[in-house]
Amino acid sequence: MSYFDDKDEVVESINSKMKLSDSEKIVIYSQVKDKIEHKKPIVTSMRSKYFLALASASFLFFLLLFPTITSFLQDNSGGQRGGEIPNEIVEVVNKYFDSYEEMDIDSLVQFSHDIRHSNKGEQREQYISINEPTTRAEVLDIKKVKTDEYEVTVRFYDDEGTFQLSFPVKEMDIGWQVVVGFRFER
Repeated sequence: MSYFDDKDEVVESINSKMKLSDSEKIVIYSQVKDKIEHKKPIVTSMRSKYFLALASASFLFFLLLFPTITSFLQDNSGGQRGGEIPNEIVEVVNKYFDSYEEMDIDSLVQFSHDIRHSNKGEQREQYISINEPTTRAEVLDIKKVKTDEYEVTVRFYDDEGTFQLSFPVKEMDIGWQVVVGFRFER
């Protein structure tokens, strides 16, 4: 509520500060009354109407396009933010490299797709003859490459020191597999 509760109080307040004639009181009274009782309509120019329409249309267009843009950017990004790698892929990668450290041949065959061998039986026979001095494998990073492909980066420790390799992790007919069998140089 305002300082003055009534229009008459406004006129009285002004009158006490200045000596007003009756005609001046009537003019002031009518002006105060008009200000209190009548609000000015909001006047908008044609230019501001077009600007408002353009801003509204742009905002709606952005709202409709935002999900498409974010989906496109996420699919085409080189990697995923932390915590977005599916648990199934993390489990396959960890089980494969744990099996590698322990030389658990059956698990190595189960969690990998070796491009050097045409079937799992042949792969298993070849893995039995492996005699590598690697003592530890540490998974450093897993990142998304495509919808159905990830890349795991691993640091290996052996008697000669450490070296780092990256392996694809792809979704195959039997589930996610670490793809191995590429030639590499230290």
